[in-house]
Amino acid sequence: MLPPDDAEAADAPRVDAEIQRFWAWNYGSWTFTFGAEVTLKGDPGPFAEGHVVGGTIDLRSAVAARPQSFVNVTTKGLDDFIANLDATLRASP
Repeated sequence: MLPPDDAEAADAPRVDAEIQRFWAWNYGSWTFTFGAEVTLKGDPGPFAEGHVVGGTIDLRSAVAARPQSFVNVTTKGLDDFIANLDATLRASP
């Protein structure tokens, strides 16, 4: 992402992101889940017609309902989302 005043911003591809789902929760049994789904539309190849990129992860934690458990699952879930986005961009022509 480039700031609007960056010299390269005028030539950079534009992508709109619409967050469909973004959640982290504990559903019992010491298991925390994160999920995200974002619809991306814009100039780069796979996004011209809109493309959904997601990331999910389930983690077990012995420390139930502690803030660190939610931070951990959200961080790792976002890492998965970024890896999926990167793979989508690299696969595009």
